Parts: sequence; structure tokens; C-alpha cells
Amino acid sequence: HSVRNQEAIPLSPKFLTRSRGCGSRFGSQIVAFLLGGIFLLCSACERDPLPWHCPEVAVGDLVLSEIRGDQGDDDQWIEIYNLSEQTLDLYGVRITFTKLNGASSTEILIREENMMVDAGGYFVLGKYEHAEKPSHVDYGFAADFQSNLYESAGVRIFACGEKVDQVVYRSLPGTGTLAFDGAELPNAEANDDETAWCADGAGSPGERNPNCASE
Repeated sequence: HSVRNQEAIPLSPKFLTRSRGCGSRFGSQIVAFLLGGIFLLCSACERDPLPWHCPEVAVGDLVLSEIRGDQGDDDQWIEIYNLSEQTLDLYGVRITFTKLNGASSTEILIREENMMVDAGGYFVLGKYEHAEKPSHVDYGFAADFQSNLYESAGVRIFACGEKVDQVVYRSLPGTGTLAFDGAELPNAEANDDETAWCADGAGSPGERNPNCASE
């Protein structure tokens, strides 16, 4: 089970806008065009962006470190590591999954405030309703994504529209997790190396992973 760096995965940004006074002032002149999604434009109308939160997270601060896929239950999750030297609030962080064949993609948005992760700490996002998440999960993302995690995909973390980290994995183990080698702390360069990942039969959410050599 391995990962590889692959910049070619298409991930188009999604821009959300709302129109004001279109119907009463200028009629229903609408143009639709495709740019990673459908945009509905009302000509000559003033537009306001929908509100969004911009988390104070720099490139490389958050690093993907472990993934648990479908194993016949709902306990599917991803783990990220805070490589920075300060506590980070992940409210507003976005995580995208894109199938390697480009057939589909999805996005997870951390919608809750005060989603804190200490410096050198781990944060786990699981496929649960946030109010019903188990103790090993810090944030439940079922409001965004209720399907099984993709068997092979590119995963990217975004903050303020900027890519913070990415990993490409080609398969997930049927038991346990795909885990970054615990012989070193996760970082955005090392986790691009497919040989730095291995199957962890038990999984270690919220903790440093075992060494791959011992698995």
C-alpha cells in the first residue's frame, strides 16, 4: 500500500456567490459556464461572496499522517499532524479527495469553531455526525461526505484557498490503516514518498504511528 506525489490531479476551486437585486433591476439574463463547477451569473448585478472563515495555517503546518478506509463499518477517518510550533484552530480548513481516475471528487469543510490542535499534536476527522463522534475522532465530517473514502485518491489540505499539504495513495488496506512511518515525525516533503507509508494493522488515531519496519 503506497502513496506517490502527483500534481496532475485536477482540483478546481469552488467559488460561491450570491446575487442582489437581479430579478427586479435587470430581468433574468443569466449566463452559465464551466470552471470546475457551474457558475450562475446574472448580468450587471452586484455580487457579494458568501461568508467563509480563513484559518491562520501556513503551508506545511498541517500534514496528512494516517487514513482508515472502508472495512465494513463507519469507522473511516483521516489523521493530520500539526507540524507548527503553535496551537492551530482548524475551523475553516478544507480537505479534498479526488479519485485518481478523475471520476469524482468531494470536499470536507471543518465547520465547527474552536477545533484546536496543539503544536506537535494530531487531529482526527471521521465519517460521523459531529455530535455523535466517538472519543478517538475530533471532528465528524458526515455532513459533507457520507460515502466510503475512495480506494485510491489524491488528498489535499487547503487553508485560505492555499494548498497546505497533499498526498496521493493508490490503495487502502482492508484491515487497519495506511500510516506514515512513525520512525520520523510527519512533514509535507517526507509524506510524498510512497515508501514512507505502510499498513498499520491496528491503527493509531491521535498518536504517533508505529515504525513501518516493525509492521
